Amino acid sequence: MAGHSRRFNPNLELAKTLVAGGRIGTLQTIGAALGSPYGSWPTRTDFRRQRTLSGGGVLLDLGIHLIDLALWIGGNAKVLRYEATDTLGWGVENDAEVELELPADARAKLSCSYTHGLNRTVRIRGTGGWIETSIDGAPDIIFWGRDSRLCRRAGAQKIAVAETDPYTRQIQHFVDCLVSNQPFVVTPEQVLNGLEVIERCYAVARAA
Repeated sequence: MAGHSRRFNPNLELAKTLVAGGRIGTLQTIGAALGSPYGSWPTRTDFRRQRTLSGGGVLLDLGIHLIDLALWIGGNAKVLRYEATDTLGWGVENDAEVELELPADARAKLSCSYTHGLNRTVRIRGTGGWIETSIDGAPDIIFWGRDSRLCRRAGAQKIAVAETDPYTRQIQHFVDCLVSNQPFVVTPEQVLNGLEVIERCYAVARAA
């Protein structure tokens, strides 16, 4: 099973449920960012600096999680724009931005970085509302829905969720599926769709 750990954050599960249930109307945009200076995580090993070992840079390391969330929430995507830079001189991208076209003409704008901190937040907007929450997991999400009587009366609402460790939940899910012979929540098709987006981005870079 692919380790898309952010799928196991309760706040992001709730965000997906609200979108799928039409609570913000028809999906229009997903914006998400994930990044920090490379040295801020001392456990990172240097294989990420070498394309022959890593296969890619920040897009493959961090961006794949943003891509997976966009596809999980919004559906399959087409790459509209990909821009990347190698300011650290590693031979792999250190900063990258991707714009995706999702079904029903929705858009996803995703940013990831090894050189500077980004806000590590996902913002989802629809024709009838919006959602904002942390990509790394948070005890709540901020939600506004036009069709929610509470939101119409009192404005955007903070909805609490359980605080749990997504990595523990991920491992437990993996073990439970093996024991019960049930399919993983992260399906092989979803994994391949995310990697296909990565390959399209790299094809754009090679053609530039």
